[in-house]
Parts: sequence; C-alpha cells; structure tokens
Amino acid sequence: MAVFLLLVLFIFSTTCKEEAQNLGTQEDFSEFEKKIARYSFPTDSLLILLSQSEKKKDDRTLAAVCKVIGQRLRDHSNFSQAIIYHQNGLNAALRTKDTISIAQLLNQLGTDFRRIGAFPEASDYHFRALRLSETYSRKSDYAGKKNKVMALNGIGNIYLSLENLPEALRYFNEALTSEKELRSPLGQAINYANIGNVYKMTQQYDSAFVYYRHSMEQNRLAKSKLGVGLCHIHFGEIYERQKQYDKAEVEYQEAYDIMENISDTWHWLRACLSLGRINLLQGDDQKARQYILLAKDQAERIDTPEQLSEVYDLLHQLYERRGDYRQALDVYKVSKAYQDSVRNISKVNQALDMRINYEREKSTLRIDQLSAEYEAQKREKKIITVSAVIIIVFMILFLAALGYAYANRNRSNKILKNVDKMRSDFFTNVTHEFRTPLTIILGFVSHVRGQRNMINPAVVPYLNAIERQGNNLLQLVNRMLNMAKMEAGIEKPEWKNGNIIAYLQMIVEAYRLFADEKNIYLNFYAEESSLEIDFVPHYIEEIACNLLSNAIKFTPPGGTITLSVLPHKNNEITIKVRDNGKGISSEELKLIFEPFFQSSDTDIKTGSGIGLHYTKQLTEAMSGKISVESKLGEGSVFSVSLPVKQPGNALFPSLKMDEMLKVPSFTGSEAKEEHEASEKNENSKREHSDTETTILVVEDNKDIVLYIKSIIPAIYKVIHAIDGQEGIDLANEIIPDLIISDVMMPQKDGFALCQEVKSSELLNHIPIILLTAKSEMEDRLTGLECGADAYINKPFNPDELLIRMDKLLENRRVLKDKYLRAVFKADNGNSNSNDKNMNFLQHVTDIVYRDMRQPDFSSSTLAEKLCLSISQLNRKMIAISGYNPSGYILSLRINKAKKLLATENISITQVADECGFYDLPYFSRTFKKHTGVTPSQYRRLPH
Repeated sequence: MAVFLLLVLFIFSTTCKEEAQNLGTQEDFSEFEKKIARYSFPTDSLLILLSQSEKKKDDRTLAAVCKVIGQRLRDHSNFSQAIIYHQNGLNAALRTKDTISIAQLLNQLGTDFRRIGAFPEASDYHFRALRLSETYSRKSDYAGKKNKVMALNGIGNIYLSLENLPEALRYFNEALTSEKELRSPLGQAINYANIGNVYKMTQQYDSAFVYYRHSMEQNRLAKSKLGVGLCHIHFGEIYERQKQYDKAEVEYQEAYDIMENISDTWHWLRACLSLGRINLLQGDDQKARQYILLAKDQAERIDTPEQLSEVYDLLHQLYERRGDYRQALDVYKVSKAYQDSVRNISKVNQALDMRINYEREKSTLRIDQLSAEYEAQKREKKIITVSAVIIIVFMILFLAALGYAYANRNRSNKILKNVDKMRSDFFTNVTHEFRTPLTIILGFVSHVRGQRNMINPAVVPYLNAIERQGNNLLQLVNRMLNMAKMEAGIEKPEWKNGNIIAYLQMIVEAYRLFADEKNIYLNFYAEESSLEIDFVPHYIEEIACNLLSNAIKFTPPGGTITLSVLPHKNNEITIKVRDNGKGISSEELKLIFEPFFQSSDTDIKTGSGIGLHYTKQLTEAMSGKISVESKLGEGSVFSVSLPVKQPGNALFPSLKMDEMLKVPSFTGSEAKEEHEASEKNENSKREHSDTETTILVVEDNKDIVLYIKSIIPAIYKVIHAIDGQEGIDLANEIIPDLIISDVMMPQKDGFALCQEVKSSELLNHIPIILLTAKSEMEDRLTGLECGADAYINKPFNPDELLIRMDKLLENRRVLKDKYLRAVFKADNGNSNSNDKNMNFLQHVTDIVYRDMRQPDFSSSTLAEKLCLSISQLNRKMIAISGYNPSGYILSLRINKAKKLLATENISITQVADECGFYDLPYFSRTFKKHTGVTPSQYRRLPH
C-alpha cells in the first residue's frame, strides 16, 4: 500500500513541479521590481543595470528596468523617451513570455500615448492589456487584478477625453469596484476623481462633489500630494462653473502651490491654466497673461496637444478682450488646429473599432478556453489509464508480498510466544518487588496496633495514617500491574453471575460518607430491584470507584451525583454516573480515555491520569463499551454498557453474599475524624493569643497535615487549611507568623497562594515555605518567582523543615528591630523605602503623629483608619514591630516627648498636650516608666 501511495504522489508532484517553480520565481522577481521602483534607487544605477542586462541578454531584468525608467521619464513629461523605453521593455517581456510584465508595459504605453493625446494608439494598448489580464491563468491574484484595473481606468479616460460619457462612467465604475477589492487607497482615489469628472461634465455638481471628496480622503490615506492637488483643481472647476470665482481661485492656488514642487509637468499645467483662466474671468488680464504664457512654455516643451489647445484658446480670449483682433485671430487658428488633432472623427472611429475587436476576440478566447478544457479532459483520462495500470502492477506485487509475509508468520508466532512468557515472568517479579516492602510495612503497623497495652494513645493516629497511605500505595501498584497484565493478555479474571444492582448499591453506600463530607448528594437509582448478569466483581468495583471518585472530585459543594442502572432490550445493561460538576471541553473529550491524560484547565491537579484509561480497559475486558457526554458548566455523564450474558453462553459460578460484603468501605471520613480530633485536642490545650506564634499549614492531604503537626514543637500554634483559597481566607483572618503550603491543591494552588499573599498589604510580611513533590528546577524557580521564601521537596527531612522555620522567624525578629530603629530615627516617621512592611509601619506612624494630640486616640481608632479589624491590626503590628498597637502608639508618644524636651523651649505641660497626654502627673509617671527619669530630669540631661 505504501508503494502505491508513493507512486501517486510522484505523478502529482511531477505535474505540479514546474508551476510551483514558476510561482516562486515570480514572487522573488516582484520583490526585485519593488526595490528598483523606489526613487531612492538612483536612475544612473538603473542605466548601468540596463546596460548589464542587455549584455547578459537578461530579458526579465531588462523589461523591469525599462518599465521603471520610462515611468520616471513620463513623470518628468519626457513622453517621447518614455515611449521608447516602454517599447523596449515590452519587447523584452514578450521574449520572456511573462504575462504580468507584458500587461504592465502595455498599460504604461497606453498611458504614455494618452498623455500626448494619441488616443487611438492609447486605446489599442489599453485594450490589449485588458484582454491579456482576463486570459491570465491567475487573473484573480493581486497582480492580475491590478493590470485589469489599470487598463479599465485608461480606457475610461480615453472615452472621457472623447466626451463619450456613458462608456467612460461604465469603465470607471468597474475599475473602482476592483480597486476596493484590492484595498488600494491611491487606486480608489483616481477612480473616484474620474467618476466625479463624468458627473461634472453632465453638470451634476452635487454628485461630482461627493466623488471628489471621496477621492480627497483616499489621496490623503495614500499620502499622494499629486492626488490632493488634483482634487483642489476639481473643486475649483465646479466653483468656476457655478460662477463662484473667489472660491475657485483659492482652490486653484492651493493646487498650484502643492504641484509646483512635483516633477509631473503634465498635471501641473492643469493648475497653471486654471489660474490663468480664473484670473481672465475676474478681469485681471496681467495676472492671467502671466500664468497663460508660463503654461505655454511648458506645454510646448513637453509637446502635449490637449494643453496647447487650451493655452491658445485662453490667449485668443485675452487678445480679443484687449481689442487686438489680429493676434486673437492668429492664436484662434492655432487653438482650432490643436483641437482638431485631439478630437478627430477618425480617432473616435478607431477607438470604437478597438472595442469591437476586443469583444470579437473575447468570444474567440472563450472558444479557445473550451478547447483547452477538452484537451485537459483527454489528459486526465490518460492519467487515469496510466494510474490503473500502476495499480494492477502494485496489486501483483502486493499479492507476492502477502505470500512472503504468510511464510514468515509461523516463525513470528514462535517469537511472540517466547515474548509473552518473558513478559509474564517480568510482571510476576515486579509484583513481588513492589508488594514485599508494602507487606512488611503494613504487617508491622498491624502488629504494633495489636499491642494495645504498650501503645501511647497519641501514636494511634500516626499508625492509622501509615496504614492508610500504605494501602493507597498498594492499591495504585495493583492497578498499574493489572493494567500491564491486561495489555499483555495474561490477566485471568474471576467471572461470576450475580445481582449487579445489589453489588453497585453497596459500592455507592461505601462512597456516601465521602460525598457527605464534600456536601454532595449521592443518589442511586435502578429500574429493577434485581438483575442477574455475568461480570467480574473486581472489575465492576474498580469501574464504579473510578467514576464515582472523579465525579466527587469535580462536583462543587451542593452538587448532585447519580449512579443509575438501566436495562436494555438488546440484552444489555447501562450503568450511568451523572454529575452536575464543571464539565469537560469538547477538545478534551477526545483524549479523556488516553493513558496518563489530565485535564489542563481543571483546578484539581492531583491524580495519576490512569483511572479512566484503566476503566476503559476493564469495560472492554467484559465485552462492554464506555462513553461520555459533557458540556462545560453543565456536568458530565459516563455510560458503561455491558452484556447480560457473555459471548459463548458460558456458565459462571454465582456471586455469594460473603463475597459481596468484601466491598471495602471508603476510609476518607476516618482520616477526617482523626484529623478533627487532633485539632480539637490541640485547640483545647492552646488558647488563642495575638502574641502567640502561629503557623498556617495549607495542605489537602490530612495525613501529611497530621505528620507536620507531629514534628512542629508545641510552642507554636498550628492552624490548617485544606486548599489555597481557604488558606488565603484564614491568613486574612488570623495573620499567621509563617505559612507552610503544598503546591498541588484544589481551588487555588501554592504558587497562586504565594502571589496573593505577597501582593497583600496585610499579609506581605509573612514568610512562606512550599512543600511539594514537584522537584524540577523549573518548578523551584516558579515558586521562588511567586515569592516563596523556601522550597522543600517531598519527602522532606523534618530537621530541614524545622531549621527553615526557625531561621525565617528569626529573620522576622531581626527585621522588627530594623523597622523600629528606622521609624524612631526618622523625623515624624517619614522616610523613603521600597520595603512594603516598612512602608506600612511608616503609614501607621504618620497616622499616629497626625492625630497624636487627641487624648482619645487609641488602637481601635487606628484600626478603623487602616480599614482593619483590631485583631488583624494586632497580629500585623506584632509581626513587623514586636509591639501591639497600643504599645506602639505609646512608644511614639514618648519618643516625640523626648524630642520636644530636648529641642523645644516649651513647658512640660505643653509637651504633654502635644503628645496627647491629658493629665500631667500621668504623663510624668508614664515617661519615667519608659525612660527611668522624669521629664524635667530628662530636659537637664546633656543631648
């Protein structure tokens, strides 16, 4: 099969190879053309490049360079030289058969001839460009559309000059539609102006104004000074026709000023002639003559009949007004001659002939296209015939390969049997290696628990935790070994026939306590009270436990989970586990049963990712199917379909009642009860105090919490939170001295907890220790970036944890002394610092100094001003200064009194008032208690 696919790909790649190469070359060459078209590329360099191209006979480069040089010559109104270069470029493009370049040069020649009034030649070139653009194989590409638009625009301008306004308007509208598709501001500006010219000539001035304004907007977007100048001329012409000569002169003068510095003499002449004409209409003959003669010199230099006709017509009007009828007659004859050369009847007929030839050739082209399609069909049939021959040859080779494969099959079967035996031996040894140490651990725990008279009751919760975690590890090992055995095909299930409804109901009852602990309603529903089917009890237990555990894990408090058993007519039953939890995204539904897959957007980062894959294996091992339906925010439904009778109608032993009673109960609530009992016992021994060192442990595994509490000395008060969000809430409530947190937790993980604590003004002084099994360097760096003060890997050494705790708390005590020295040293508590705790203490100090004179200013007043509770303020102040709020306020009062006594020559009564002491004797006693001397004695001391 692979050989056949390679042959087919070879056929298609061969037919497409040449076209792909041409496309790549065209795109590269277009970049070259854009580069040399910029005016920053000197014309002298272009002439050198032209000479080199002629020597190398590089026609593609020759065509591109001739096109650019011709454009520059035309911009400088050197039309004869522009025609020569564009014709040479066209000849070179025809030799290369480059359709795009040919169409571009035909349009350039059409524009050249149109500028000098040679309309038959211009229309010939533009119609040839239009035909070529419509027959180009990639006419929908940008280059093809642009060539067509240029041709349409040129033809429209020819009809406009010949006053064939309906045809001109048709071509301009078609060009404008294409320019909008190309999103070309300059192209749209040109066509809007052309359409405006048509409406102006039909005296529809309002419509003309609308299109000229559109043209002005697009010219400004394209940053075209020439276009903006032409729009001013258009506005002036309308005002002139409406006899608003003052407005017209303003517009003409604006156009003249803009276009005076542009090298395009042909367009500049329009502004110059317009100023001459408007001044003539206003009776300013001297100024009119100045502009007309200036236009005459330039029009004669570039030899453009259309402008020369208007020049001599204006001179005729000027001389006639002055009464110089001889000169008026002479210039009138010259004007008439130029007008006849521009608007000659034969030229009109030739342009119409070109249109007729275009339509006829268009029909001929359609016939040629049909012929080409017929030839393409013939080629396609030929390809199909060749492909059929190749397929037949391939089938012969394929049959030969099958014979060879069959010959090797027996040899491969022997190898597979040996591999299966080796795999079976491997799993047997692995089972022994894993289970032996677990058996010893669990056995000794059971033995120690049996010695009731010798065990300290305080040790019993620790033994229970060891046994629970050992059983969890054993269960995980057994599950992974069973998965490996099933994949290897060496699993031997114990089939039974029994009441599946009763069995599932007992499993649901075992999980009900766990669901109640999470405040989740767990429901069981069955349409029948008894349903006898063939099943493997161990498999059903694993399937139900996995689905219920996941449902409980991902269902919020107050949610509902229902396990239902539904019989079907096609001799099947369906077990459904429905929840109203967070749901699963459509992208992850496709991967949900893959091994080790874990949802990326879930808040619960725990688990190994093998549960659902293992569930699918167990279901398929019982000839069943598993599926899932889910919507985000609405919950999930897992459906397990099992046959009532297994294939082959084998008779299996009945499931006995004592076997049903072996379904283990869930022990999560037991751990919770022991943990709560431990907390209650500790709380009864330790009364809450704001001065007591408090440790907040944030961990979702209750056995780990129990272990951490057991190693932390009794001098510390330990508070527990089960996830990051509860940890934040407790931290805000009690303001602990230290936080010890896990990383992988529900609701909010340890990294998020670190970030929130360090960004909180109330909590940012609290050091954080992260305990986690994620030991990669990237995880450690992430934890430190989030603000963790220490990062300890699990399993951890208890001495390391205790040393880290002591050092962090000792550092906080050093910081307290530092903060107090800094605050008392600074005047009025004002100093600059980037330390958030220092800034908080300074803020408190500022408030105290500001309101110190009020005798009733107290810690409750301070807490209210800081928007904190008294308890929160107590914990915060003790944590960063060592003082409670009342003591800190009193220290600041005494400190200010000392400064006033040492520096100010005021009475002691005034000092007491300044510091907020309402009673002088009380002030003296308090001052002496803190300093050892009375205020008067302190003032006499040297300072």
